[in-house]
Amino acid sequence: MKRGLLVIHSCPMALIRHVDWSIQSIVDRVQIDWRNQPLDPGTQRATIEWRSSKDLSAELASALKSWHYLRFEITFADQYFRHTPTNG
Repeated sequence: MKRGLLVIHSCPMALIRHVDWSIQSIVDRVQIDWRNQPLDPGTQRATIEWRSSKDLSAELASALKSWHYLRFEITFADQYFRHTPTNG
């Protein structure tokens, strides 16, 4: 079993439920505790850890990158993904 870490740096309040569903459809039995993101008013942040023998990082990155304005990083074993939305 390897440790995975998903850090959501900012997520608009309107997307939280949808992002929760996306994450939980991939990583079963994970608790997501959202907190205010003081650097970006109106957004929340969260850190999610999981353990799995299967690398879920690419699947998570693909699911989450479609949500506009979501900033996140995923680390699993030797895999690393980072996403920041583009302006424009």
